[in-house]
Parts: sequence; C-alpha cells; structure tokens
Amino acid sequence: MSQEFIRALGNHDRNILEKVAQASASLPKDVDQAIGTLDSEARELAVELITKQDNEYTGMFLLRRTADDDANVSTLAADNIGKIINKPKTEDILTVIPKRNDPFIRGKLYLEAGKRNEDNVLEQLRRASANEDDEDAKLKALAAKVKRGGQPEKGEFLNIVRSTEPDDALKIQDLLLYIDNPSLAKGLIPWLDKDDNIMRIGSDRQNMMARMKDVAVWTAHLLKIKLPFETTSLRNYTEEEIQETRKVLELLPDN
Repeated sequence: MSQEFIRALGNHDRNILEKVAQASASLPKDVDQAIGTLDSEARELAVELITKQDNEYTGMFLLRRTADDDANVSTLAADNIGKIINKPKTEDILTVIPKRNDPFIRGKLYLEAGKRNEDNVLEQLRRASANEDDEDAKLKALAAKVKRGGQPEKGEFLNIVRSTEPDDALKIQDLLLYIDNPSLAKGLIPWLDKDDNIMRIGSDRQNMMARMKDVAVWTAHLLKIKLPFETTSLRNYTEEEIQETRKVLELLPDN
C-alpha cells in the first residue's frame, strides 16, 4: 500500500492527499525510508501527506524533516508540528535543536517546546539553548523560557521589550502574544512615546499607518489589559487614549 503513495509523491501527484485515509499506519516510516529517492518538491508533498495522516509516527517524521536541506521542506515540517495531534515528545524536540544547522528552524523548535506545560521543560530549554549563537533564535529561546515561567529570563525579556526599535516592533509583539503574560505589557510604556510608522491600517484609499504607540495600545489590549476606552481593532488612537493606556500600564507589577 505504501508503495502507491511513494510513487505518487515521486510524481508530485497532489491527488494522493485525498487518499490518505487509505494509507497504512506505517506510511510515515515507509516514506522516511524512501526519502532519499524523493526530490525537494516530493519531500514537501510528503510533509503535507504525513501531516494529514497524523498518526503516532507523524510527530517524529516531521521532526526528522526539520533537518531537510531544502528550506521549504524543513520550514513546513517545523510549522506543522504545532498543527498535529500526535506531536513529538518535548525531550525529542529539545534533543535535536542543537543539531539543526538552520537558526530559523531552531527558533521555531524552541517556541514549540515552550508551549509544553510539562515538568522540567524550563530546565531542558535552558540546557538546549545554552550555546545558541544566533540572535534571532536566542530571542525565541528566551521567549520560550519566559512562557515556561523563567524569572531571570522574564526580566531580560522585559528589558528587550522596553528597548525595542520600531523595525522590530511586530516581531516583539508576536513574542509577547506567544508568551501571553499580561504583566509583560508594562514593557510597552516606552513605545507610547514613539510616532514611527509600523504598518498600514485601513484600506489602501485611506493610506493610514499605525504608529508604534498605536501598536503598543493594541498589543496591551490583545494581552487582555483592561483599557478605559473601546478598542476593537488596531487604529490611530488619540493622545488622550495613549495617556490613559500609560496610566494603566504603569500600575502593572514590575515582574
């Protein structure tokens, strides 16, 4: 049965995705053994296929594919780990991180491990990231450790939020929402002084831009900070609303 699927992968036949319910449970193992015979397009299709099957072997298949030398394949595999039910074990993720040459992939795996609410994940993350030398991957590892309750890391991350440059605002916003700790919104206070344009909002005709201070208010709202005015979308907030937000954030605990 698996040979039919492997031939279809080799032919880049996407119709095979619709037949995944007919596949044997050993398909991930069988495809893994045949992976050396498949080109990058076929390997990318294989990641889609095994993700859709989502059985007990899927997690390890995807984790192995994060080592693929084609960035499209490895990135898709790393992304899909978060979408499946049968995820790889946390210890397996943390074991392979130092072995992955692509810092982008290492960063994604740190974030995935940080979602695991299990005993000793924080210490395992600390060990796995101890020798991380890529700044972006290091930042994601830090966010993962904060999400798992690391207190020294929380203080370090809070300082990074406070000193964020406009070009990095959306990246830091993503990590704040990933950590999902309302107290970190206190780090957004310096953003409220910045008028730098960050992103377009509204329609093309309106030609409106969200400033860094607007992103700060909206991020605080997304972090479930109760603000004394209504906000249902990212917009240009009034100076009065900016100052009201400042007062609320200043009342948050320091750590």
